[in-house]
Amino acid sequence: MKKKRIDIMLPVYHGNLNEIPESIEKQVKYFSETLKEYDWKIVLAINGKNVEKVIDLAKQLGKRDNRITYDYVEQSGKGSGIIHAWSMSKADIISYMDIDLSTDIRDFPDLILQIEKGYDISIGSRYLPKSKVKRSFKRRIISFTYHKIFMKIILGAKRYTDGQCGFKAVNRRVREELLPLIKNKSWFFESEMLYIAQLKGFKIKEIPVNWVESDFSGILLYKAILEFIKYGIGIRFRKIP
Repeated sequence: MKKKRIDIMLPVYHGNLNEIPESIEKQVKYFSETLKEYDWKIVLAINGKNVEKVIDLAKQLGKRDNRITYDYVEQSGKGSGIIHAWSMSKADIISYMDIDLSTDIRDFPDLILQIEKGYDISIGSRYLPKSKVKRSFKRRIISFTYHKIFMKIILGAKRYTDGQCGFKAVNRRVREELLPLIKNKSWFFESEMLYIAQLKGFKIKEIPVNWVESDFSGILLYKAILEFIKYGIGIRFRKIP
C-alpha cells in the first residue's frame, strides 16, 4: 500500500543561514522515528534576495538525504515562501513550522493526526489550557492584545484562539481552494487564511503546544503588529469570492 506523503515546509531567508543545519538535523532524526508510516519530505521554503548561500546549503543537505529539498520564490516574506511552497506541493498533507523550532516538534504527530481525522486545517495554539508557553512579558502583552482583543473583535475569530503560531498543517482542499484567495505574503497571511477558512466553513482544529520564545527583534515585532491592524481592518471590507 502506497504511503501518504507529508511535506514539512520551513520558511527561511538569508538571515536564517546559521540556524538551518542544526534545525534540519533535529527534524530528520525525529521524523525518521515518528513518521515511518508516511513518505515525508522537509522543504526549505526560501524567499527573498541574497539567498545564494541558503540555496547552496539546501542543495548540499539534499545530496546527503533525498528527503530534504527546497523551493524558492524571489518575493520576500514568510507568507510568500510558505504559500509558494504549499502551492507547488503534491503531498496529501502539507505543513509548516518555523526554522527555530519554537514549537516543540514532539507536538507534530498530533498536528498531523487532526488532518487524518478529517479536519481541513490543524494549528498549534499557545492559548489552550494544556499549552505550555515561555515568553517575555512584552511579547505576552502584545500577543494577548492581538489574539484576545483585535483578532476576536476585528476578525471575528470564534473557532480558533491563536492565528500566528508557526505550526500548521492543511489538506489538499486548502491548497486548491483556499490558498488562491490569500493576498498577504508576509506576517499576516496566517490570520488571513484562518479568517477566510472560518468564513467559508473549513474545518479547523487547534492542538495544545509547548512553545518557547526565540530571539525576535522588537522593531520587527511592532512592525508586524501595525501590519496586522492594517490588513485586519482591510480584510473585513474585502469581498471574499
